[in-house]
Amino acid sequence: YIVRGAIEAVPQTTRRAARSLGLTWRQDMASIVFPMGLRVALPSWIGLTLGVMKDSALVLWLGIIELLRASQILITRLQEPLFILTVAGAIYFALSFPIARLGARLERRWREDD
Repeated sequence: YIVRGAIEAVPQTTRRAARSLGLTWRQDMASIVFPMGLRVALPSWIGLTLGVMKDSALVLWLGIIELLRASQILITRLQEPLFILTVAGAIYFALSFPIARLGARLERRWREDD
């Protein structure tokens, strides 16, 4: 849905202008629609990536067990919920922050090009 929405976000007048300049459908898509659509789709892709990261077990040092499940197990054993959940939050932050910053940097760069 993200790609489809991004392609449909490109105005039809822009596509008609490309066709009137003699571009084929493929050239229109490759040179105009996809680059413009990528700028529209980037925030959604970043959000989807961060959501998948938080919802799945991507933390390698915990193995197959998901991070919050492992935190719950540690809380029942150690009885230190605030510390354990703070560490889990810090791990999520350490994984998510660089991706969010990269997305913001790309958005800013592409906005400057407009």
